[in-house]
Amino acid sequence: MRRLFLSPRLRSIGVLIRTIAGATVLCSSGTRVFPASSPDEIAVTTQALSIVSRQKAVFTTPPILIPTRKVPDAPLLGNGDLGVAIGGVIERQTFFGLGEPGGGNVNIRAVAVTNAPERYRFYLSKNDFWKSKAVYPNAHPAPIGGIDVHIPALVNGHFHAEQILETAEVRHTLTTALRVEDPPPFTRAGTRIEFRSWVAATENLLVIELSVDGDPKDLDPFRPTGLVGVDVSLWPMTGNEAETATGNLPDGYWAVRRFASNTNTIALERQPSKWMSEAAVAMRLFNHRKPGLPWSRGDGWSADCQGECPEIPQRAGSLL
Repeated sequence: MRRLFLSPRLRSIGVLIRTIAGATVLCSSGTRVFPASSPDEIAVTTQALSIVSRQKAVFTTPPILIPTRKVPDAPLLGNGDLGVAIGGVIERQTFFGLGEPGGGNVNIRAVAVTNAPERYRFYLSKNDFWKSKAVYPNAHPAPIGGIDVHIPALVNGHFHAEQILETAEVRHTLTTALRVEDPPPFTRAGTRIEFRSWVAATENLLVIELSVDGDPKDLDPFRPTGLVGVDVSLWPMTGNEAETATGNLPDGYWAVRRFASNTNTIALERQPSKWMSEAAVAMRLFNHRKPGLPWSRGDGWSADCQGECPEIPQRAGSLL
């Protein structure tokens, strides 16, 4: 887990999904490109985009049917191979904090499940990553793991998310409702935090962009501030006879989950897997050490682009 402060500037997380380990770089999103087509094909594509641009899914409460073996009630992303479902985890039933105006009065409030969770969980999966033993539910596509974006200041806050079909992205608009003073920064109530998430069309790359709406000069973490504390972690899903491994990179984390073909199992069906499946994930964090973000917990990062950043693939949906 890496702890950082999110100032009123843009921060990005890049995640690359591979069947073998890999790394990636990130700078900015691409623009829509029309492949070489006939005038009729371009006209049909333009008409389709005009229809799709009017459609979006709006979520006013966090999803609850996630994880699930069926259809989640969560925003979804993907490119036909990489799939992402975005859920949330409410970790506290009750919130203890200092009074919003300051002072030593402690208030105690119940946490509502319809309000913003403090932990946002991006579940990751890949089409060819399966557990391949015979007999349901042993044979099924399996999640690889996920990314947690933990923002303690959002406990009991206001939740709003939109899945925008035209640009194939999910946008979260989250607003703090309480002033949190442990741990710093002392994020004030009413601070607005935005996520913009999308998956590349031509590469198994998930991009999560975080920003805070506020004054970039509002930087004192020990007074009511627009600074926001964020913990980011990458994890493989354990259990279900899977083998997992994790480790650190100079600029992030990696994780592996696999189903090996063997009979060393606690399952009732002592049958080997039909084939071995293995998937690896690498995560990088960008633009966190810019001016206005004076300190970061953990052992530091070195992923910020120096000079010109390399280009990033198009978003899924942007190649129509």
